[in-house]
Amino acid sequence: MKKLLPLVAVTLLSLAANSTANAATANANVVVQVAVSASISTNAPTTLTPPGTPFTGNFTGDTILTFSIRTTPTTGSGTLTVKGFTEFTPGTTGDVGPTIAAGNLTYTCVAGDLVPGTGSGLTGTLVYCNGGAPAVSMSASTNVLTGIGPKSNAGNDTLAVHWTVPDSATYNVDTYTATVQFTLTAL
Repeated sequence: MKKLLPLVAVTLLSLAANSTANAATANANVVVQVAVSASISTNAPTTLTPPGTPFTGNFTGDTILTFSIRTTPTTGSGTLTVKGFTEFTPGTTGDVGPTIAAGNLTYTCVAGDLVPGTGSGLTGTLVYCNGGAPAVSMSASTNVLTGIGPKSNAGNDTLAVHWTVPDSATYNVDTYTATVQFTLTAL
């Protein structure tokens, strides 16, 4: 028995030394393709407030836009535009009120109306609301924010757009609703 034990031990050691480990490896590439992007939302609806004295001023109110944009590093650009989507419609058919077609809906915004969110921000020479008070058009988009440049990375920036509709004695008492459409484009 004494001789058998060393023989068994030698045999087991010999089997352990002759068995080889079997292992395989594989590599996987993980690719993230970051593309230009744009998203926008509003705090709709915006109800305009009448002037303190009727017929002497304007109905006014603000729409807050929240947007994110990413442009290409060297030649990228971005724009934010607005266009009339539906004309002012009275609650009662036949009532007379403001119209987009007559240029009654104008808007303004300035640099101080932009509040940066996250990201490295907007690059370029920004122009707000054409530098004035343009009227919304039903047939063509007009500029709200232009000059967004290459390598812009803005997340959840907000921009206040200030609306004006003149208070006219010709308007009938009613509620008038129009829809405008904002488009944010990133290249």
